Amino acid sequence: ATSIGTLRIRDTEKIMLAILTTLSLLGLCSCATAGNLKAEGKSMWDGSDTEDDNLLAALVRASRIDLNVGQRKGIQIMGLQDTGTNLMTTMMMFNFENQISLWDSSHGNATHGVWKHANPEALVEQVPDVVRRLSERNVTIVAMVRNPLSWLQSVHKAPYELTTCVAGDDWLNRSCTHNVPCGYVSGSKAATFDNLASLWAHWTRSYGMLKALGVQQVITVRYEDLVLYPEEVMTEIAEKLQLRMPQTITLAAAPAKTHGEALGREDAMRKINEKSYLVDFMENSLKMVCGQLTKFPDVQKLHSYDDCRGELSLLRKGSFLRRS
Repeated sequence: ATSIGTLRIRDTEKIMLAILTTLSLLGLCSCATAGNLKAEGKSMWDGSDTEDDNLLAALVRASRIDLNVGQRKGIQIMGLQDTGTNLMTTMMMFNFENQISLWDSSHGNATHGVWKHANPEALVEQVPDVVRRLSERNVTIVAMVRNPLSWLQSVHKAPYELTTCVAGDDWLNRSCTHNVPCGYVSGSKAATFDNLASLWAHWTRSYGMLKALGVQQVITVRYEDLVLYPEEVMTEIAEKLQLRMPQTITLAAAPAKTHGEALGREDAMRKINEKSYLVDFMENSLKMVCGQLTKFPDVQKLHSYDDCRGELSLLRKGSFLRRS
């Protein structure tokens, strides 16, 4: 398909493999094999991060083969684990690769940014020079957020740095310590929250503080919108950043992962539309988590996350939720 506005998945794996092969030949990375590519390319639509980031590292580096970053728009993608940061990175790369320079903490001096999962408020308090650098270079932050109930179930399956927070049957109702809220940098101090729902709220709220902290432009994207309306999201980003739109919007490769259950885009869309993540909660657990989230009504309202208001009414009528 070549018409403007058409979504294309076809040939995406070939494009990704070509990028990886080129980078390998140039000696810029130790890239995944073609077999790994197929597995890694399937690991984004459900919002999770890949366990082996070779593919994402290759995509990021590919946007920097021309090191004249001054002629490109600087982009730093941020978001909690399991909010779709890898999906957004890949979508940006496929559709705007010659116009953007992706910043990240793993890069060298030219585009050295912050850890994508860092808490912005903690960065300012503990390592302010990092945020100041983004501001001085006029880097735009693209912040990913996700429905808290969906995020809780996703992070339970793929916790990454939050592994200790999801251990045990009481994982929803005990304190959670994030050991590296600023990322793996000197000066990062652990932060403890009352529960995982509180951690979600503090992280999600912190993206709204970025402009006040000196970042000139912040674009917040809901994971749900990126999955359901990728064309519209890419178009809005292009307009805000004054980027040229491609004739065809290219989607990330069909998704899967090496932990948890595989989810393609259609499955991810169904999960969002049918709210099937609620089935993973015991009835009393959902009530408890929604009670925890009532302390942060501003965060939920800002991003139009109202599952608790709607689903608690269903509980009174008797719903499909599991009972303890």
